[in-house]
Amino acid sequence: MLIQSNVTATDIQRNYRAVFNQVKSQGSVIVITNNQPDVMIISMDEAEKFYQNMKEKELVQAQKAISAYKQAVKKHKLIRKKTLADYL
Repeated sequence: MLIQSNVTATDIQRNYRAVFNQVKSQGSVIVITNNQPDVMIISMDEAEKFYQNMKEKELVQAQKAISAYKQAVKKHKLIRKKTLADYL
């Protein structure tokens, strides 16, 4: 679970271990520089969850594309082209 709290760049410089522990326990922190959100630090667990979620979404999109292709083949809606220029 991502609970976003803020730390400053100075906090990281002065007490990075405490900031890292905060990231591990909360999942993420937003680093504030010049009173503006600058970057986010996320834990490895959260990064892996994000990556896995993206892979699953890509798989679903690929499956939909394959299904649409198969339907087009069944309905004879595919147009075969011989050269790249034929597609333009």
